[in-house]
Amino acid sequence: MKKTIVSLVAAFMLVGCAAEKPAEQTSAPEPQKVAEEQNKTAQAEPSYDGFVYTAKGVDIKLGARADEIIKALGEPTEYFEAASCAFEGLDKTYYYNGFEVYTYPQGSDDYILSVALVDDSSQTPEGISIGTPLAAVKEMYGDDVKDDMGLYTYKKGKTSLQFLIENDVVSSITYLFDTN
Repeated sequence: MKKTIVSLVAAFMLVGCAAEKPAEQTSAPEPQKVAEEQNKTAQAEPSYDGFVYTAKGVDIKLGARADEIIKALGEPTEYFEAASCAFEGLDKTYYYNGFEVYTYPQGSDDYILSVALVDDSSQTPEGISIGTPLAAVKEMYGDDVKDDMGLYTYKKGKTSLQFLIENDVVSSITYLFDTN
């Protein structure tokens, strides 16, 4: 069920792509240790007002340039790319143990579109993971939330943090960037 939810989120991001010829899977970019470069880039960027997911000691800021973040995360377990329907270029998906990173193209660069937590081995920086009770989510993030038939959405700047709730527990967690 969890994989189905994550797949649905990915499908919504690629709506309208069915007519496109699927791109071939290719190997992921070569991993490199670039934490210092990421920090330099972060210092040069304007202040960030959005949700941040942290994995492997790397802050994944939604809407940020993806190249340094992906390098810092290291080799994904899988990688997939396909022609983007919403943008000119390729949408890319990087699969890691416990989470997935989705990017979108803009000009010659790729940017972080979303992060999906796919099992209970990953959690938000605040400690919420798949299987956490709804009451704990509300205690951590508050009651200023949009509930759309079990999809609880918290907004911060141009980002959203979504929790799909089934039987009063978290079954899916997704961070999203609003590209508009």
